[in-house]
Amino acid sequence: EEKKEEEDEEEEKEDEEEPMDEEPPKVELTVEEKKCSFRKNPIPDLTTYSLGTSFTKFSLPERSEGFSEIRYDWSKQDKCQAYLKEWMTEKKTTTRVEDLQPGEWFAGKWPEWQKTTQMWRAKQNAWTTLVAKRAADKAARQAQKAARAAAKEARAKAAAAKKEAAEKAAAEGGEKKDEDVTMEEPEPEEEEDEPEEEEEDTESGKVDHDALDLFGLESVTDIGGGEPLFSAFGYEDWQLMSLRAELHFLAHAFKKDVNDPDRAGITTEHLIFYYNKYF
Repeated sequence: EEKKEEEDEEEEKEDEEEPMDEEPPKVELTVEEKKCSFRKNPIPDLTTYSLGTSFTKFSLPERSEGFSEIRYDWSKQDKCQAYLKEWMTEKKTTTRVEDLQPGEWFAGKWPEWQKTTQMWRAKQNAWTTLVAKRAADKAARQAQKAARAAAKEARAKAAAAKKEAAEKAAAEGGEKKDEDVTMEEPEPEEEEDEPEEEEEDTESGKVDHDALDLFGLESVTDIGGGEPLFSAFGYEDWQLMSLRAELHFLAHAFKKDVNDPDRAGITTEHLIFYYNKYF
């Protein structure tokens, strides 16, 4: 017991001998913290969907709504109104329009564009078939021409060989007497060559795509000779054109359906969301 009392006394002395702590540090706010008038909670009061569908209806209280007294303790009314307007404008640029639905303009333009692209694809298929037919006809005419030339050459060679054989036989048998009259066999008449069909001059009507004035065309379905502007389009070209058209319709339909001058356009982080809304 005496030892315990001695230890307790020593501890008390040590506590008394320890110097007092310095004054606690003063809390200093940064410039950004001083500008912040509202405490930011780690968990928001509203879900993103609830805020996005309701914040455009936020407003300051007015006496006409039945309030007996309205006091602005932190800031004056005009500053509060300016703050609310600035906050709502900022939210419109960063918050999605959750309940947005495609409107009448889009409902009319989009099916019309789909019909147009189907018609263009049909035009391209018809042109491709026509070009293939022209190429096949040209190849057939060239084959016929080559066959006639080969037959003519073969007849000429046969006639030359026959003449050479006759001359050789005459030289071996000796000359006949002048008084002997022999009847010469008439040479077979050469077959008259069939008149060559005039080939269609398809090359002369070929369009020079490098010198083509795109903005001067009357129709993209005929740039000359019935050829459509998109005659050489491949799968990738059609897909790129379709994507560009979709973005065009999306940008214009969004402005019409939102009908809010504060929402000038679609931000990149919300592009996929709105794309899925319309397409």
